[in-house]
Amino acid sequence: MGVGDPRSSSSVVLARVGARQVALVADADEHEILTFDLADAKLLSRTSVPGAPSQLLVGAGGRVYVTLRESSLVQVFDLEADAVSCARGEHPPRAMLRSVTKVRTSTEPVAMALTPDRKTLLVLSGWGHALEGFAVSTHERSFGVDLPREPRGLVVDARGTTAFVSHASGPGATSVDLLEPRHVAHTIALEGREGELHERKDLLQFGSFDSGLFGSSEDLGFGFGAPLAASKRKVGPRHATQGFSLVAISTDGAERILIPEVLVQPGKLPEPDRRKVVERPTGYGTFADSSGIASFGAATGHIAAIDVETETVVRPSMVLTTNDTPCLLPRAALADPVRQTILVACLGTNEVDEYDARASSPSEALVGRWKVASGPTGLAIDTYARLVVWSSFERVLAIVDRDDVTGVLYGSPTRGREATPFEVGRKIFHSTDNSGISSDGRTCASCHPDGRDDGLTWITPDGPRQTPTLAGRLALTAPFGWTGSSETVREHLQQTLKRLGGRGLTDVETYALLTYLSRMKPPPTPQSHDGPKVARGKAIFTSDAAGCSGCHVTKGGHVIGDGEGHDVGSIATGDRTAMLSTPSLQLVGGTAPYFHDGRYATLRELLRGTDGNMGSTGHLSDTELDALTTYLETL
Repeated sequence: MGVGDPRSSSSVVLARVGARQVALVADADEHEILTFDLADAKLLSRTSVPGAPSQLLVGAGGRVYVTLRESSLVQVFDLEADAVSCARGEHPPRAMLRSVTKVRTSTEPVAMALTPDRKTLLVLSGWGHALEGFAVSTHERSFGVDLPREPRGLVVDARGTTAFVSHASGPGATSVDLLEPRHVAHTIALEGREGELHERKDLLQFGSFDSGLFGSSEDLGFGFGAPLAASKRKVGPRHATQGFSLVAISTDGAERILIPEVLVQPGKLPEPDRRKVVERPTGYGTFADSSGIASFGAATGHIAAIDVETETVVRPSMVLTTNDTPCLLPRAALADPVRQTILVACLGTNEVDEYDARASSPSEALVGRWKVASGPTGLAIDTYARLVVWSSFERVLAIVDRDDVTGVLYGSPTRGREATPFEVGRKIFHSTDNSGISSDGRTCASCHPDGRDDGLTWITPDGPRQTPTLAGRLALTAPFGWTGSSETVREHLQQTLKRLGGRGLTDVETYALLTYLSRMKPPPTPQSHDGPKVARGKAIFTSDAAGCSGCHVTKGGHVIGDGEGHDVGSIATGDRTAMLSTPSLQLVGGTAPYFHDGRYATLRELLRGTDGNMGSTGHLSDTELDALTTYLETL
């Protein structure tokens, strides 16, 4: 039987086999499901799966669901007692997974949930940006809903009427009506505002672990300490990103959705003023307008709160009042309904933070912190209220007694093995406490979640620049940067670190990071169901009349840039030059917005808006334009 809430999935879930309580772990590196005994963290079994598993979900009767991102499948297992251990008289018997079936999903399934009646399995697909429903009894698809880009976290409300989705890049959150006959998606904008700056009290230190006791939320107002400094700036709203997980929790009779995320301010250029010379920013996201420098960093860890009944944002949760928010890469979240807290796994600092879920602004109500192995991506709570953490980078399972931090059990299938350059580079890519990368906690994954992009346009010394996707593009993208100013990735990396205020990396660190960058896996290739339309779009793309393939050339089966700079009439306020390097079109369908300054929200807008400056599309009919767009979305 399952242990925990089946309304959301995780990379580690708990279950029972007889009297034995076990943890099931999605080991993406080795394409395995690992089974650990929670009594002693001993590895019991390893089950191979056809692809990298992302998350697991335990249903009724020991049914286990596993998302396979690269294969676009959900594999279904039954968790049973191992017949061999039963024959040997072992008590309790070992656990084993028996494959039942595989379910085809939209491209890149990342998360799952069961409706409270256990009749429908919901599957969230990242690159396919879709939420699908499947009948638990037959595994047949019952519905599908298109979503904004890069959805990652999924949870169902207690009534089973609404699914809530968080996004790694995009508008913030999405709610989906689960009631028949039609399923409608609604965007919930998550925009942060800057309030008075407060300093949070230091946490009490306990050995190698940190814990904090702040008293009740009533004592602290919204959960933050006494103000040591105050400063108000008239800066624009902050954008939500890094929404990889979310939880549902009932507090004071009302259900809330809590979303650990990061609020960023990419900055803005001042309006041209001939009376004075405005100094250019030296980094990414620096303010240079009349309001002065912002009181808060360009990226600030945060927890958004949404009222389930009204599907609206709890406004106090979106006002920033402290800069002491170290969780800049939240990757997993878990609600503790007994303690009324939310636990957040922080990938960049390798910590798990615990916050008071009852606070008007949970971000300001930190009550505990625990250090764990590198790469925490999964959380669970066992029947003894112990915290179970899967750290995927080091492949370590930790079982933590939150009331006695000396009582920690560890389990791992590869303990003691020396890390490869790829693994070292992966840690560096996600490290938010590495001064070699930046001076403010930002790191590579801050703008490139999952190696992709944050969907934002940042102010830079060269002008406004949209974040490009890395995974699947770097090998055939030279020269690098929107102006093609760097001949190699190493050269461009050094320039980026300098702009982030980093002191730079050692040669060993640089080699490891470049190794990781070169091997990052791109999103799975979507399969088009309209072959004739794709063929028609390709013919238009390669035609002399459209002129697309003159600059976007095909090499090795990929559509890349020609390596040259062009003036396509796109110069924007703040740009140093009108000459821009032709970008690769690989994965272009999932990387909105478009152009170097993100001025076009969709491919269709870009194709219409650049007629005559970048190819010729004005002569195309709506049907032809639709075919061309469909073709581009398959690249």
